[in-house]
Amino acid sequence: MALQCRLLSAQTKFTKEPRDTTVEVGGTASFECTFAELPDCESVYWVQSRQSCAASSTLATCHTALPNERVDKSRLSVSFDEREYTMKLNITNVTMSDVGHYACWSYHGGPSSCGRLRVVNPPTPQCSSSPSDPKVGDTITLDCRVPMNATVPTKLTWHWETSSKVKITNTVHPGMSSQQTHVLRDTDNYKPFMCIAGNSLSTGPQCSVYPLQIHLTVRVVLLPTSPGNNGIALKFLCHTQSIPATTRHMWSLLYPANFTNGTEPEWLDVTTTQGRYQVLQSGRYLHISNITRRDDGLKVRCFASNSAMNATSKPVTIVNCANTNSFASNVTHCTVTTRTPQTDNKILNYAGIVTIYVIAFLAIVSVVFHIWHIRREKKTLITQLELTEQQNF
Repeated sequence: MALQCRLLSAQTKFTKEPRDTTVEVGGTASFECTFAELPDCESVYWVQSRQSCAASSTLATCHTALPNERVDKSRLSVSFDEREYTMKLNITNVTMSDVGHYACWSYHGGPSSCGRLRVVNPPTPQCSSSPSDPKVGDTITLDCRVPMNATVPTKLTWHWETSSKVKITNTVHPGMSSQQTHVLRDTDNYKPFMCIAGNSLSTGPQCSVYPLQIHLTVRVVLLPTSPGNNGIALKFLCHTQSIPATTRHMWSLLYPANFTNGTEPEWLDVTTTQGRYQVLQSGRYLHISNITRRDDGLKVRCFASNSAMNATSKPVTIVNCANTNSFASNVTHCTVTTRTPQTDNKILNYAGIVTIYVIAFLAIVSVVFHIWHIRREKKTLITQLELTEQQNF
């Protein structure tokens, strides 16, 4: 309630007097007085005091803000409605220094009661997003909540960057939230969605969420090769899984070396084609020609980056296969053969079919032999019977 203190002892003649108000830093405070009778505009003023209504300084007439060391004149605006007998005062971009008591004062009617202005800092909002593990193309819900202990409605501004900066502002009561929906795109990966409380986007308390978090993975793949005009060549692929797509690739090599002083050898960056190193397709591929046994133990790694992050692969070590002129990596090893799993499966299928045919053939041969054997025994028996009959005669 308005403080019922008086600036002067004269009887007041107001039908509406300033009320207590609480405003967040950066907001706008408004006070209003309505006179019982139409006053002389040149004889009414807005006044302000810091501690109480007892002492005051003049801020404005009914139409004009006056120079004042307490409140910046540029932030004051006043108006007077002659039909409603109402005088209004607005203070924009409120600061903590504006805290105090505000009243109307008339030479002929005396002072009004005081309306007390309290200025508070905006609360820290609470952010969340759902679902918890979305993918590109999913619709997410962004939630920004004003804490229950906030004293006044708070302006919340959702802010994020896509192709253009998005700003959505709502005024939210304590314990309530501002919700927005958004369809995730590749460019949202590891991008913050911020909610800012209060009237200043640069200094207001804020919270943020990162709804889309797809990690960048990088690995080196040794591709199958065959000897060419330049001897044995090794081909490497910088294989990435990335959202958004990677835009930069770089190779590094580390040759084995022994240093007596205990220092470690340094990685050599290969960014362009030089000597026997060829960098192809924007750095995605690395070809090394004229591979010899001196390259045994060579380590190769790849660096990749996109607009959100970067990553480096684990190194792959080149291994000279024993008693051969071939090379492999510590990942593929020298046990790798030229046959693919599909080829092995076909061989197994053919072997199975041949086995079935052999078994069937042997079964047929066995049946034929058995029939032949029965017929042969039958024929022998008949011959013996005929000989016996002849002997009896």
